[in-house]
Amino acid sequence: MGELQLKQPVKIVQDHKGFSYILDTGNNRIKMLDGNGEYLDDIHSEALKDASTVGMTILPSGDILTLNWRTKEITKCTHNGETLQVC
Repeated sequence: MGELQLKQPVKIVQDHKGFSYILDTGNNRIKMLDGNGEYLDDIHSEALKDASTVGMTILPSGDILTLNWRTKEITKCTHNGETLQVC
């Protein structure tokens, strides 16, 4: 399995460029795949803490919104995991 091993995947979304993002809550990360389903990178962010992020969407800007049920926070971050805003 290696890089693609998922522990608790809960959501997958695709951006306008064809990249796929898998929210892997159990591993506190988002996996990024290219248009052919090939692994590109893992996105780590403070927003993904406590294995409790259950929602995700990609904004037209390419930024990522996540919803964490435990912290009750909606977080906007870059595709590099940099936090831009927390609500």
